[in-house]
Amino acid sequence: GAYLKAAKAGVYRVAMSLTAHSATANKTFKFEMNKNTTALDNIVVSRAFAVTDYTPMSATGIVTLAVNDRLWLSVMNQTDAVDITIRHINVNVSKL
Repeated sequence: GAYLKAAKAGVYRVAMSLTAHSATANKTFKFEMNKNTTALDNIVVSRAFAVTDYTPMSATGIVTLAVNDRLWLSVMNQTDAVDITIRHINVNVSKL
């Protein structure tokens, strides 16, 4: 998978935004930023898709990174094994 690798240690603001839709209605998906192998519970959004239209979502949080820490986005279907289509994803990382 893809990841962002920290070049400098410090405190960072991480913001993610995305649009996605579920293959069928009434499915819940969780999108969460991760640092190395740790889920960042402060940068997460869950969405129950009532319809199959594209839906915007976003989350922002603060994280402390060391040199070479890896940031990555995970997606989990919390209902069953129905597919999701992600149209756009933006992840912005800003050193504070």
